[in-house]
Order: sequence, then C-alpha cells, then structure tokens
Amino acid sequence: MAEDLFPDKQPEPLLKAFAWWEKKRLLYNIIVGVTGAVVMFSLPVHTFFDIVSVIIFGILANVFYTLGFLLEVIMAHYFKKDMIFEKWRPVLFWTGVIFSVFVTAMAGFLIIFNAIFNF
Repeated sequence: MAEDLFPDKQPEPLLKAFAWWEKKRLLYNIIVGVTGAVVMFSLPVHTFFDIVSVIIFGILANVFYTLGFLLEVIMAHYFKKDMIFEKWRPVLFWTGVIFSVFVTAMAGFLIIFNAIFNF
C-alpha cells in the first residue's frame, strides 16, 4: 500500500505521519476527556444510558481522530509532491480538537437545556 502512495520513496513518510498522529492521540484524549468530564459532572443525574453514551462517544471521538491521519494519506496520494504535509498536521490536529471540544460541550449544553426547559 505504501508503494502506491509514495511510489518513488520508501514508506518512510507514511510511517512518520502515522507516528506523529499517534504521539498526539494522548493529548487529544486528555483535552476531549476533560471537556467530557466537566459536562458529565455538571449533569444532575447519571443513568446507565449516560455511562454507555460516554463510552460510545469516546470510541467515536477516537475513530474520528484517525481521520486526521487518513486525510493526510489521501492528500499525499492525490497531491503527491505539491504539498508539504508536515506543516498542515498541526492545523488538522487543532481543528479536530476544537471541533471535538465544541461537539462535546454542545452535547452537554443540550442535555442541560433539555433538563431545564423540558423539551
């Protein structure tokens, strides 16, 4: 597969990209996890559904995190040497973190809003 993406090179760029994304995964999980914890502890009642939802949300957040690496692979395949991907990694990473924190906070806001106004 790496030969298809980087035909004139060894799979080293792909491996470096994968290593970069995996090194950042813990930071991503901490930031999104702390946001989720703040949301969870701001809720008045915790049900079994809440616990299951948090676990599923955590899994889905990591699945979407993996899309950052996959997006880089796709860009490398289509743009070949026209782009320098290393400079875009932090942009993709922080965009994903901000989006994930926003989604997490909005989910909590909607739950609290629903509890207050009974929609």
